[in-house]
Amino acid sequence: MAGRIPEQLIQDIIAANDIVALVSQYVPLKRSGISYVGLCPFHKEKTPSFHVTADRQLYYCFGCGTGGNIVDFVKNIEHLDFIEAVRFLAERAGIQIDSLAFSAEDKKQYERKQRFLEMNKVAARFFRDKLFSPEGKGAQEYIQKRKLTGETVKAYGMGFAPDEWDSLVKHLLQNGYARDEIVQVGLATFTKTGKVIDRFRGRLMFPIIDVRGNVIGFGGRIMGEGNVKYLNSPETPVFNKGQNLFSLQLAKKSNELILVEGYMDVISLYQAGVQNAVASLGTALTAEQARLAAKFAEKITICYDTDGAGIKAALRAIEIFDGIDVKLRILSLPEGKDPDEFIKANGAAKFTELLQNADTPAGFQIRLLRKKFNLKDQAQKIEYVEACTKVISKVKSSVEREVLREKLANETGIRGSAIENEVEKNRGKAKKREEWNIRPPKPASMQMQKSKTGDKIISVCLKDKRVFKLYKDTLMEIIEDPVHREILNILEETDDAAQILTRFSDEDVPKAAAALNMPVQYENNEKAITELIEALKKEAHDATVKAAIESGDLALLNTLLMKKDGNE
Repeated sequence: MAGRIPEQLIQDIIAANDIVALVSQYVPLKRSGISYVGLCPFHKEKTPSFHVTADRQLYYCFGCGTGGNIVDFVKNIEHLDFIEAVRFLAERAGIQIDSLAFSAEDKKQYERKQRFLEMNKVAARFFRDKLFSPEGKGAQEYIQKRKLTGETVKAYGMGFAPDEWDSLVKHLLQNGYARDEIVQVGLATFTKTGKVIDRFRGRLMFPIIDVRGNVIGFGGRIMGEGNVKYLNSPETPVFNKGQNLFSLQLAKKSNELILVEGYMDVISLYQAGVQNAVASLGTALTAEQARLAAKFAEKITICYDTDGAGIKAALRAIEIFDGIDVKLRILSLPEGKDPDEFIKANGAAKFTELLQNADTPAGFQIRLLRKKFNLKDQAQKIEYVEACTKVISKVKSSVEREVLREKLANETGIRGSAIENEVEKNRGKAKKREEWNIRPPKPASMQMQKSKTGDKIISVCLKDKRVFKLYKDTLMEIIEDPVHREILNILEETDDAAQILTRFSDEDVPKAAAALNMPVQYENNEKAITELIEALKKEAHDATVKAAIESGDLALLNTLLMKKDGNE
């Protein structure tokens, strides 16, 4: 991020935002020594390896290697570009930003993204106008058939894409947009002959709107015959299917969300008064979507179709939500209906009643198991109980485990104590498996070891400016890593870790963050730095020896060994 905005400005923005408070809005953190620790929001893990250091305003995950300062965190968690992330933090802290403070590169990227968002808005208006024109008669009849009101159509900004080759392309060209950018934003495609044609043709259109109110893409349902019933925008600079949820901009005000499969499920529930439903965007649920939903809700109920595919999707969603701090429930509607069909046939009151009695994930899994076994058969009853106790043993809540054990005992006639023993036996096995799975770490490569030693050196220099000044020249002679060398150069100007990170390009930020966030503590920093210098020299020597052996350079190998023995 080097040279993008004045250092004093970014320093003010970083200082005005508490990184622990901000990160805690996305990740539950617990104090651990000088850091705060939680499950990483950027990769799936069960053991916390994500550290946030308050005094340095840094974060770093020892699992996936991502890290940086508070600006980097906002960029990654909110999927923003640099200018958007800075504006986000500045607004949060009440700091005014002069747009001239940004570099030409950043402004170009930001303006391109804003232009794409504006183009989507123009397209949404075009589709809306076409819906209420003679061309949209078929789509209007479909809307009436689905019993959607004018208010619902307006709330979702629904429209119609004419069944013509390039009606939208022509409209956008007239509004000053170029063919290439119309394709880049996903509203058109190139034919084999190089002609630009509309991507959406003859479809009822649903704008996809993010939580900030931007039109980022579209979904379109075909009105006539066709192989693809629903067509979504492709991945673009402003749209990523796996990072957004349909209708979250309307549902986010609620502290509870209902996760359904399709657009019409969401829209029918909304019209019936259940206005906190969201849906993934034509793809299976992703971890990013799960974390996004959990950001806005403490309770999430999965309400997928009750066919085989829907059940598999629900089981997969349970896995994805594992480790995310949210109260998860599973609602299976009766009679094999999807939410759209059920709400129209039974009304919102009945849906809400079922919603309030939705299963826990374990309860849902046990109910699925029950369909597989005949409890009148003694052998199958035993298999059923054994399968259920494996599910129950994974439940974290002791209260829920007790409820499920009692229910299983009543259902099968098997003594509760026997079921409890089986549950605890499974819990014990799981714990042993975790212990057995713990293996000594594989020996680090020499390059990785050198990097770790370099990280420790940086950490000492950051903590002790006197030691840094005494040994900087020596360090610059022996340290080869360009990121470590750059940090040492910057330390001449500032020892603010968050500020140091602003000097690095995005690809180097995680490596720099790892060094700046290295948790080391020495009683004598000067003694520590001399020992680390010797360790780094030895690692460099060993690496050279290894390279000589691998390359078969006996002359170099003999020279190195003679130096080591002090013969030269």
